[in-house]
Amino acid sequence: MSMNMLDNHNKISTWQRAISIALLAQVVSFFFFSAALWMPPSRRFVEQYEPLTHNPWTNEIAFSSQTRHRILGPAIAHYLGIHGFASALIPVAAGTLMLFMTYLIALRLADTSWATWTTFLVATTQAFISSQTWFGYQDAMGGAAVAACFLVRRSWLGAVFLFLGMLAEERCAVAIPFIVIWHFDNGQPDRWKRGLFWSVWLCAAVAVWVMYYTYAHSHFLTAEQLTDQGNYAGVRLLKQNIGVLPIAFFESIRGGWIIIGYALFLMLQRKNYLVCLGCTLGIAAGLVQAGMVGDVSRTASVIWPMLLIAVRELYRQPEHHSMTLLKVAVLLNILSPCYQVLAPVDLKYNLPQTLQCYYPLPFSLARWLIGF
Repeated sequence: MSMNMLDNHNKISTWQRAISIALLAQVVSFFFFSAALWMPPSRRFVEQYEPLTHNPWTNEIAFSSQTRHRILGPAIAHYLGIHGFASALIPVAAGTLMLFMTYLIALRLADTSWATWTTFLVATTQAFISSQTWFGYQDAMGGAAVAACFLVRRSWLGAVFLFLGMLAEERCAVAIPFIVIWHFDNGQPDRWKRGLFWSVWLCAAVAVWVMYYTYAHSHFLTAEQLTDQGNYAGVRLLKQNIGVLPIAFFESIRGGWIIIGYALFLMLQRKNYLVCLGCTLGIAAGLVQAGMVGDVSRTASVIWPMLLIAVRELYRQPEHHSMTLLKVAVLLNILSPCYQVLAPVDLKYNLPQTLQCYYPLPFSLARWLIGF
């Protein structure tokens, strides 16, 4: 009985520490990369996200075909009775959950120091920053679902979490190769069986989401609303914006590329060619799909789960400089400016690319108070 009480006490203590680190990382992230407080909320929030909090199942409002199916955040706000600007806190709270699970994931394979620095690294990527600065964007909800897939051991449960995440931001499915690799290369026996099970269940989740997506578009959108889909994404946009892609890809996770590059080198060094190839292909797929949309760097940040694989690879090495690289990556992210790289999505016009800086909170507050 005393042993059970001790185990429960240790678990509660670990969870309390994880919540504390997650909240601290979120505060630090928002301090250095805050919302543009002097600007009104985005059109996506005003015209798409917030109206759905009143009735997620309505087809009486003109919604964009790009966002109507992203229903998880508004649905949660609706059933909690949260409307107006407060409904934007749902994805922000999901960000806290994302960091909480990131800490627990890292703690499973390393010590508290590694888990803390890994949490801060994820908190300073655009996978996390976007939802706390661009209200109405549900990236962190997809990120929390992916983190849950890393945390759980049962593949069918991971499929449930992935499907829920895709109801908020379908691009989180780009993390499937990383989820499979994470469980495949965890050092446990029956890796091929485990990898197969995870692949099948996650693909099943995508198939169910495709059915939902088809239903949502046919039920909630008119034929006229569906006609604008082709103007926003595609290979033509990838070719048009090829020159801006390198900086956009870098800005997505910035210092995180240091440990990803070193992790891939370590995989090759220990002749883990299959895992290295899988990670490389997963990264390539994530970056290519990001080049097909306008908000390139935000979309490219869906490869953030590769950071967890990279941290595990670094921790497996006895060299002390592995932790140093992780700290350097975090400090680079915190102390350097972060830009959202926006490419024009309307192919009828030759518009310039845009760099949108995430300003520190004191600057945003001052600009909001002064009124310029």
